[in-house]
Amino acid sequence: MTSAAAPDDVTPRARILVVDDEPQILGLIERILRGPRYEVVAAGSVDDALARLADTPVDVILSDFAMPNRNGWQLYQAVLADHPHLAPRFAFVTAVMPELPAHARAPVLTKPFNREGLLALVAELVAR
Repeated sequence: MTSAAAPDDVTPRARILVVDDEPQILGLIERILRGPRYEVVAAGSVDDALARLADTPVDVILSDFAMPNRNGWQLYQAVLADHPHLAPRFAFVTAVMPELPAHARAPVLTKPFNREGLLALVAELVAR
């Protein structure tokens, strides 16, 4: 896990990069995850996510698939190329999910999702 600033008596929080072009979804995921276990870094586009990855270490990436300009698959490919250690900790949280190539092993959480499903997915990804 990323060593985010934390008091001595608290385990370092996992830093989660959430990528979605819908501010309401970003806000919802942030409200569900933010707290003692997780720190959320929000990005409204693939380009924004890649810029954040360039200067902010993260532990998990949750990405929408269908976004304007560049989509979640393009982000996944960039992560494979430039941050391969994050590939096993990448998941799609999306309502629109086309069939992916066989080598894409990212789990998918379908929108609308529930709180428990999101928390279970993130806990699984952090544990990898």
